[in-house]
Amino acid sequence: MQVRTAAVGIVFVAAACVAGPSMDLAGLVDQLTERGARVSVLAPGDRLIPWFGGTQRRLCIDDRVVYVLEYPDVGSRRADSDGIPPDASRIGPGTVEINGRWRVWAEGRLLVFYLGLDDKIVARLNGLLGPTITPDAPPRGPFGGEADPRVAARDYSCVSP
Repeated sequence: MQVRTAAVGIVFVAAACVAGPSMDLAGLVDQLTERGARVSVLAPGDRLIPWFGGTQRRLCIDDRVVYVLEYPDVGSRRADSDGIPPDASRIGPGTVEINGRWRVWAEGRLLVFYLGLDDKIVARLNGLLGPTITPDAPPRGPFGGEADPRVAARDYSCVSP
């Protein structure tokens, strides 16, 4: 009696990212809300990064400010996001002084910036948008100094102290 064995391979693909080429601001807000985040769209403020395109909006996610740039198409977003290195040493042609860490996500038509140090916000955005495109960005203080978590918490909070 001859016994044949067959190797059966099962491949599981897990996608942490539910976004896609059509992800827009409304979709991001909806997805965050569905996953239990408290989200509101804030009144437009100063442009965080004036030399980047897209419509810039500020979100309040669980009491933290997140900047969202929404582009008319993926190609326009890529024109800005493809020049951002993993250590965030360059964000466009200019300099923006921060007290925190450049965390940037590029997904679909969105370029999303979170500058604070709250890991819960980072986890929420990673879950929807995939990993940040700036994984090697160190915490920075203004003008190259040390980042102060207390100042970062205040600076990137949606609620007044």
